[in-house]
Amino acid sequence: MRRFFKIFILIIGLYFLFLIASRIYFKFTNSYETLVVEVSKIKDSANGDGMIFKDEVVFNLSDEKIVKKTQTDGSKIRVNSEIARVFENEQDALKYENLIVLEEELKELKRVENDDVLKNLNLYKLNNEIYVNYYLILNNIEKRKIKDVMENKRNLKYLLNIKKNLIRKDADFSNSISKTKEEIKKLKSNIKMPKIINSKETGYFVGKTDGFEEKCNLKNMDKLGIDEFKNYLENFDKNKKENKKNVKVIVNPKIFFKMLIPTKNIINKKVGSEFKIKFKDFDEEISARLSDLKVNYYEKISLATFEINKMDENFATLRKSNAEVIFNEYEGFKIPKSALQTNEKNENGVYVIEKFMLNFKRIEILSEDEDFIICKAYPSENVSSSNYLTNLDKIVVKGRDLYDKKPV
Repeated sequence: MRRFFKIFILIIGLYFLFLIASRIYFKFTNSYETLVVEVSKIKDSANGDGMIFKDEVVFNLSDEKIVKKTQTDGSKIRVNSEIARVFENEQDALKYENLIVLEEELKELKRVENDDVLKNLNLYKLNNEIYVNYYLILNNIEKRKIKDVMENKRNLKYLLNIKKNLIRKDADFSNSISKTKEEIKKLKSNIKMPKIINSKETGYFVGKTDGFEEKCNLKNMDKLGIDEFKNYLENFDKNKKENKKNVKVIVNPKIFFKMLIPTKNIINKKVGSEFKIKFKDFDEEISARLSDLKVNYYEKISLATFEINKMDENFATLRKSNAEVIFNEYEGFKIPKSALQTNEKNENGVYVIEKFMLNFKRIEILSEDEDFIICKAYPSENVSSSNYLTNLDKIVVKGRDLYDKKPV
């Protein structure tokens, strides 16, 4: 019995020695490069340079002496809206600005006399507004925004008058009103009033021209081939002729972004599809429809045109830009191409190290480039989840003699 027990102990010992020896053997004969995969937000996207095409009507004011715009870029205007004022000299322009401020001040002095203004105010909120306006004055003086400084000063004076009326119920503003009226009368007698420029179009205002209004309008958009468009982009800075006196109106809210894009990223995309575009010039994703596609099958770059139905200050002034087109966003795994394997059923997958052995796990490929594969994080509804790659699996990126259930 004792002899049998010794033999049993010896067999157990030899078995463990064999396991240790085999582990050491496989360690030195099977060297693997591994990677722990993690689910992440992945974008299927492409970058490229392009230009905005839009319908614009130019108001040529180059021969005028002093032009002051009365609309902000991207603001919507109607026919006969005032868009600019033309002055004989800079002094008249400054006097006119002061006149506008005084007229607004007069309106507010009359308003502050009315007790109804004070009903919904309290001293704490009023003091806070006074402080904010004082800060804005200092900030705009530093930035040399003279027009904004004058507006802030007018507003500050108005708030101080309200505070005076709030604290002193017997405050009398008649003297200030009379004085302001006298200043307005004096200014009007000493100024040549400006020529008012009204828009003949309905649309979106822009306070300068860039020289591409004719070349980059919608009627010329489809005439450009890839080579000619490349030339436009390469010579953009040389051909740009900015004029800060001229103004224009964008008469069509529909604009188009024509861009050069890698052929491999756009070749399988369908005209009419909706995508997102993120312009380098401003941090916002814009919805866009692929309206035209000229695929250059034998070159790396193709030409895509996207329709955008949006108009604001950014798009009103934008002409050339680099942009990222986002075709899709999803959760998935980014795996080196060297990890891709196929099983006996010709299914795509990778080898995962689990419990000291290799297990083949399937993947569904979404896209790929020269170095990486993007695959789904979760199997499709009609695909079995058994033996499917999961989050935090340790995959073999490089290794020799790989097969399912191989000890490691």
